[in-house]
Amino acid sequence: MRSSLPSLDSNIEFLKGVGPQRAETLKSELGIFTCRDLLFHFPFRYVDRTKFHKIRDVHSEGEMVQFRGILRRLETLG
Repeated sequence: MRSSLPSLDSNIEFLKGVGPQRAETLKSELGIFTCRDLLFHFPFRYVDRTKFHKIRDVHSEGEMVQFRGILRRLETLG
């Protein structure tokens, strides 16, 4: 018996393993809305999101890095 496959124009959310949260990320960050969009998506860069850097070690302007910290105080102005 053959399982039903989504059409290329199906919403990416309904692709097995994607779900609502990941679909929202794909839509907002990569502009991927359908299975067709995913199939024809060719990344132009790779961002390693497994490494965290210390702020003092970031020297290059425009370099994509991520770091984590603790927000001790938040003040809203205006």
